[in-house]
Amino acid sequence: MINLSLDWKPLDWLKVSSLAGLNLGNTEEENWADERTFYISKKRLTAYGQKDYDPVEFYKHSGIPIGGELQHNTTRSHRYTWRNSVDVAYPMGNHLLSANVGSEITSLKYDGYKSIRYGYMPFRGKQFADIDIAAYPTYANTLRLLSRCDY
Repeated sequence: MINLSLDWKPLDWLKVSSLAGLNLGNTEEENWADERTFYISKKRLTAYGQKDYDPVEFYKHSGIPIGGELQHNTTRSHRYTWRNSVDVAYPMGNHLLSANVGSEITSLKYDGYKSIRYGYMPFRGKQFADIDIAAYPTYANTLRLLSRCDY
């Protein structure tokens, strides 16, 4: 965060002020679940730890045949402000004439990105499985659906 403030008093009863500010932010977030979690079992539509299935049929119809999931979120923010004001406090005998005039310009912009990748193996060198989408049609459909989503 950077702020710059300037005050100028050309006369005892007149004050001119200007304030400029800049604020930049960046957030990175990573969440993952490996193949041995309840979260991935739900996505595979199997009970956690279930082993009594035909592996060929299971993997053919599984939404995530191998590995887990890695989610990565990035958010960036840019904010700037520029404020100007003129303050008058003019004495007039037993009275005081006060006035304040000002203007402000502000901008705030957020950019974000979210990605979800399947086949993540955090305990095998943080790598991704090479999954042949021709052999796993349900997984291929999952990828097609995700590519159409807006977050």
